[in-house]
Amino acid sequence: MVSSKRAFKPLNVLLSLVLGAVVWGAVIFPVGAAITSKGTEFWLSFPRGFGGGSTPTSLQLFITSPTDNSGQVQIPGVGFTAPYTVAAGASTQILIPTSAEATLADGITAIGIHVTAVSQVSVYGLNYVQYASDGYTGLPVEALGTSYMVCSYKNETYNSSSLISTEFT
Repeated sequence: MVSSKRAFKPLNVLLSLVLGAVVWGAVIFPVGAAITSKGTEFWLSFPRGFGGGSTPTSLQLFITSPTDNSGQVQIPGVGFTAPYTVAAGASTQILIPTSAEATLADGITAIGIHVTAVSQVSVYGLNYVQYASDGYTGLPVEALGTSYMVCSYKNETYNSSSLISTEFT
């Protein structure tokens, strides 16, 4: 009669070897770089918010950086350009014209917001309307892919999403 401890010992050794190989393989050969919200180029938009029919009180970008930094915010479709500087560990607020809010139900318009920086920054958007503010974290161009799914709550008043092109042909 073989004891149960002896029968499981080879299985435990095999399991340990396989698990060790998987862990070391992940350390030595990472599958891919982590996607972060830090970058030097962003294309953003402000989708229409729900404010009871009123225009947004303000559209704002907040730009943060771990180092002293500078860059520019442009909205080619409305002729807006704003250079900015940001101190290390701080944030800078950029007020965006309300004409940059995406209000079309369907169609194409040139209101994409292009943010560039000398070195890595993070960008956050705020569409402030009393009782119904919206915010987001911007993803840099290098973190974007080519296939997207919009997951949202069905809004009876506004049923839309924004899609920004980073390349124009």
